[in-house]
Amino acid sequence: MPGRFIATLVLLGLLGLWLPAWGEAPPTVSLDVQDADLRDVLRLLATVGGVSLVLGPEVKGKVTTRLVDVSWQQAFDALLRVHGLAWERQGDVVVVLPAEKLLRARQQQLALQRLQQQGEAAVTRVIAVKYRDATELQRLLEAHFGACATFSADPRTNTLLVTGPPSCWQGR
Repeated sequence: MPGRFIATLVLLGLLGLWLPAWGEAPPTVSLDVQDADLRDVLRLLATVGGVSLVLGPEVKGKVTTRLVDVSWQQAFDALLRVHGLAWERQGDVVVVLPAEKLLRARQQQLALQRLQQQGEAAVTRVIAVKYRDATELQRLLEAHFGACATFSADPRTNTLLVTGPPSCWQGR
């Protein structure tokens, strides 16, 4: 464990010295870590940036990096990109999830917004799948229905969550 966080003391020193003020430039960090836990490094960068952070359960891995005098946000973004992750601000909280999962959630939100703009109410159904894998079925249905409906699979319970207007199902 010694040497796990070479820059921890430097960063903790920054935390004590830097107080955010309106119009002030974001703090820069220097970070030199080897085989450090990704979750710990992201939490440290969020603390330096003064943001609240929620990490999804899929956020895990090891980090080996050397960063010198970069903004905390640039360091944060680079680490997320390398690990296939993305972030989204929800009010005062930054949520970190796998990029694919976050993209899928955004697409579902956009599809629901389009439906609401068209004036037709969306209907959500939960379907228990018995003789097929729900994730596989999700991909097939997304290809068939396109943006008309959104599909989410829960592999733990092998269920499919389907959201769309009644007109989407008619004539198919």
